[in-house]
Amino acid sequence: MEDQEFESLKMVYENAAEQHRYFISWRQFLLAGYFAIIGILFYSAYTIFGKSEFYQKFTFVIILCISVISKFFLFLERRNKKLYQECQNVSSKIEEKLFNGEVSNFGLFYNLVKSSKKKDNNDKDTWTHSQIIDWFYNIIFFLTIVLTLFLFLFITLGIHCGCY
Repeated sequence: MEDQEFESLKMVYENAAEQHRYFISWRQFLLAGYFAIIGILFYSAYTIFGKSEFYQKFTFVIILCISVISKFFLFLERRNKKLYQECQNVSSKIEEKLFNGEVSNFGLFYNLVKSSKKKDNNDKDTWTHSQIIDWFYNIIFFLTIVLTLFLFLFITLGIHCGCY
């Protein structure tokens, strides 16, 4: 391999690795931001629900907002995942080229791509971080939809469950 080609590959590899770190850090920022936003909204809903009947009617709207925000953050997470996986794919191909196909013991990105393909095909019992985060967002989405419907029936239509 020529020095010029090696330097070009090295520059692309370093850039892809830096972008990978950037997108992985965004995953943490998204999750922290999500917890902050829904925490504030849940606290607001709790506070408003304890107020007069006039304000209680807005509680289900706040809970519905949490559902929408959950789906929004799920879509952001999936987009972010595609971006960092693309960085992994580019880096993996460079590692294969640099090590002449004998990269299995050396290449971090090659092994990441290889293990993610193995998980997709064989390992149904092991969950990835992405799967856990996706499930988390979806569970919050569906629970808040159910809570919104319950609050709508309870507050707006005056249907009581006999809980008190």
